Amino acid sequence: MAKKPTSLEKNVNLRHNMALILVIFACILSSLTIFSISKGKFTGLFQKHIMNIFFAIFIYLLFIRIKIPRRYFLVYYLITIILLLIPLFTSPYPKRWIKMPVFSFQPSEIAKVPFLISLPVFLQNKENVKFKDSIYLFFLCFLPFLLVLIEPDMGSSIFYIFMFFMIILVRKTDINVRLFYIIPPLSLIFSFNYITFIFFLIILTVFIIYVKIRRLFAFCFILISIFIGLATPFVWSKVLKDYQRERIKVFLNPSLDPKGAGWQISQGLIAIGSGRITGKGFMKGMQKGLAFLPAAHTDFIFASFAEEFGFIGSSILFAIYFLFFWNLIFILKYTDSFSLIFSVMVIFSYLYSFSLNLGGEMGIIPLTGIPLPFFSYGGTSMVTNFLLLSLFRNFQRSFFYKR
Repeated sequence: MAKKPTSLEKNVNLRHNMALILVIFACILSSLTIFSISKGKFTGLFQKHIMNIFFAIFIYLLFIRIKIPRRYFLVYYLITIILLLIPLFTSPYPKRWIKMPVFSFQPSEIAKVPFLISLPVFLQNKENVKFKDSIYLFFLCFLPFLLVLIEPDMGSSIFYIFMFFMIILVRKTDINVRLFYIIPPLSLIFSFNYITFIFFLIILTVFIIYVKIRRLFAFCFILISIFIGLATPFVWSKVLKDYQRERIKVFLNPSLDPKGAGWQISQGLIAIGSGRITGKGFMKGMQKGLAFLPAAHTDFIFASFAEEFGFIGSSILFAIYFLFFWNLIFILKYTDSFSLIFSVMVIFSYLYSFSLNLGGEMGIIPLTGIPLPFFSYGGTSMVTNFLLLSLFRNFQRSFFYKR
């Protein structure tokens, strides 16, 4: 006889169901936007988007109760690497998408699934992340980063490095290990201006004294910072060529390229601003209608939505995502060691895509081409996001089985 679910289990299942309902609601709003972009045609873009959503929901239901092994780290990781190697050995090179007779897919997006399973398998029996473990972990994240960067896909590649830093910060880790990885990138950021770099060194020194870091480590941290601070200006002015410096400047500040990335962001901001409070109305957006808004169904889909539904519609969309994340974070309290690591990584994956897409559309951060989860057009992204949500629920259920 099946055991009756407790009130706690019912509450957690309700949170899972609420998260699913919220993302389906987001998919409905995205379908309206895609329909408008398609100029009211039920074929082509809109039809494919609807098919992608239904297939993604089917994948969600399929994997929600399948028993997924929590061992075989090497198998999951090798699947990740094989998926990321596929674009490097296909013609023409380089390419991000692989075209099949019936469909096309983006390997770097699908590879997130086995990658996000492999790391919890690696970490589940470790109470804390020691320095030796962190070295292994870094290279486990660096290899996928490098393979995706070669494609080239900067936005997707940075995901793997950010995932490494997330684990270092969230998991129980020695302060010396955390500083070993955090100080170099911070030193690099502040090293482009001598005044800010000096202030950074002063703050770093005070912090090291305050937390009572061992002298050897403290000396190494300060020495590394000084080396990076001196080397960065030299590499920038003497090693990098002019065109390389220009590429970096444009990536960090798209407005320097008014006919390229800067123009795209300008059109996106015009679309968002022109929506005002209530929007121009469904099917009445001018920026996408006159083809001023680039990639209106993918990179700038929020701008397309905001133009027609305005501040009120945008607020509703933000509320959907807020409640979605709130429900997932609530569920974190009822997870075991493995599912906790996996669940945190999945939430971070959604937050990463959400922040980079909206930040890029609003001109806050550089454009990366990262899709908005459960909203942007794209079958691979939609299926991957629903699959991760399904596995999130699948792995979490073990918390009640083991009690």
